[in-house]
Amino acid sequence: MDVATTRTAGSRTRLLTQDGIVDALLALARETPRAEVSIRMLASALGVTAAAIYRHFRDKDELHRAAVDRLYGEALSRVDRSEPSWRLRLARYSDALAETFLEAPAIGQLSPLVDGRGIGELASLDFIFEALEQAGLSGQRLIDAYGAYAGHTLAFAAGMALELSRESAPGSSVPWIGMLDAESLAPFPRLVRLRGDLLEMDTLVVYRAGVQAILDSIEAG
Repeated sequence: MDVATTRTAGSRTRLLTQDGIVDALLALARETPRAEVSIRMLASALGVTAAAIYRHFRDKDELHRAAVDRLYGEALSRVDRSEPSWRLRLARYSDALAETFLEAPAIGQLSPLVDGRGIGELASLDFIFEALEQAGLSGQRLIDAYGAYAGHTLAFAAGMALELSRESAPGSSVPWIGMLDAESLAPFPRLVRLRGDLLEMDTLVVYRAGVQAILDSIEAG
């Protein structure tokens, strides 16, 4: 059921569903990327009371777990599962995860803090392991590669979402290094030489470089 139906129905509380509440939460997170979406804001958007929402979710943490899980599922849906290359599938998934987190940064930044293990996250885990097994990994090497890839993508994508939520112009690229004072760098000749290049880096470029380095390591065996 969509949010509009919930708003206009005569018996609003009965017509609420968990999916509809999560839909509304993510819609608000995408509309107001720099602000936390409060239960009051969510209830107002749905045309119900906060108590009505809490009849479907025990608390705000449970609601956030459901919303983060939805982002995992959305990221996975953007990957062409028929792509024969395990490497290209994982590279695309890492991009898709960052995209979904950055589209709704108030929710994406919460991902390392919740451990819901819902269907979206579980499907994503299975997808990653499928690709890594296709790369020829098994046993401890499989687990280690998963830890490196999943740890980097989750923590970094969430960090980018957090940084974006703090920016004055949401949607713009976020620099990896905000400032390097030339005078402070004077004793460090390498930093003086590289200062311009460092200031031109943005977080998404660094994120992708990390993914590629991990995939290179896996491919090299």
